[in-house]
Amino acid sequence: MVTEAAKSELVMDFQDRLHKDAWCLLLGKGALPESASLPNPDGPSSPNDVKVTFGRYELWIYEDGASILGPSIDQRFEEADFANLEELHQAVLVFLERLLPV
Repeated sequence: MVTEAAKSELVMDFQDRLHKDAWCLLLGKGALPESASLPNPDGPSSPNDVKVTFGRYELWIYEDGASILGPSIDQRFEEADFANLEELHQAVLVFLERLLPV
């Protein structure tokens, strides 16, 4: 059984890793990303949401998923659609890779 503290640590690790990996990918593609940590609407006991902007696009990283928004794009990645957060993480990076050709 996973405790709340352990789950919170997994979520923070997911958010941190995806934020760092997306940031590196975007820089490698020549994008100039900016990011902000925003309070989660579920309250102060929940991890903050992370918003990464690059050009006309936004990557939102939540505790249980991510969204990529921009002109004609509203792509959502939800934990329930993947076997685990690692698969979700990889799917987001693949989508970003395809979104921004070199």
